[in-house]
Amino acid sequence: MQNNIIRKTFGVISITFFLLFFTFFIFSIVSGHMIRKDIELNGINSIGKYSSHRSWGKGENNYFSFIVEGVRYKGIVEEAPEDSIKNIGKFYRIRYSKRFKGNLNAFFDQEVKDTIEIVNAGFSDFDILSQDTIEGKERSLKKEFFIILGIH
Repeated sequence: MQNNIIRKTFGVISITFFLLFFTFFIFSIVSGHMIRKDIELNGINSIGKYSSHRSWGKGENNYFSFIVEGVRYKGIVEEAPEDSIKNIGKFYRIRYSKRFKGNLNAFFDQEVKDTIEIVNAGFSDFDILSQDTIEGKERSLKKEFFIILGIH
């Protein structure tokens, strides 16, 4: 009798977790599609500064900063051309979603060098002249321990 109750409870919990996972998976796909469509149909063109790059395994993130109505936002572009790391600190044309903050498409083939255009996009002279980028470097656990212990 007690085994039947345990089996039924385990079955209900298993089905619940499966449904929750499936719902989350579908939600992720639908929300990603909505964001891409919003950028494509309602996106706003601007200029963004390529601030850093981080890669791991088979994935990568390319971080951009851009300014909307005086507020600085950071966004992630997942795909970039090879050797784009050497272009960190440069300005490119972007198309961002005003509805979904921080989501954008970057056009790496459209570099912006005109300082007047960059200033009109909200960046300051300091942003243009500085290399205030964030390095996306990773250290191994061994190197982290050595740094903590003061061993070089």
